[in-house]
Amino acid sequence: MNDNVTILGRVGADPKRSETANGVAVVNFRVASPQRRFDSKTQTWIETGTNWYNVSAFRQLADHVKSSLHQGDGVIVTGKLKLREWENAERKGMSADIDAEAIGHDLRWGASAFAKASRPSA
Repeated sequence: MNDNVTILGRVGADPKRSETANGVAVVNFRVASPQRRFDSKTQTWIETGTNWYNVSAFRQLADHVKSSLHQGDGVIVTGKLKLREWENAERKGMSADIDAEAIGHDLRWGASAFAKASRPSA
């Protein structure tokens, strides 16, 4: 079973590109997804915390993310959620990782210009 999720948030730092052991392009970055609710008594929005996600994109998506996204950009990410336990010398915790299937700018926060990638000819 796959847990597919869609999140809205902000890019925490410029995406970093690398390659897997078998030469596949991968980009990793974090997305902050602030949680808030409307308080009807005060008629204001109240911040109730921020969820952080580690996002990985592969192959062509990785290259497009690297050239398109920057720290602070509003994004929409959809992909497979993986919860991973981690531990180091001082602490342990849980990490929420997303293997991205699609990523785009959140156009509520600004305009974006799309440039279609050219395909190599056969």
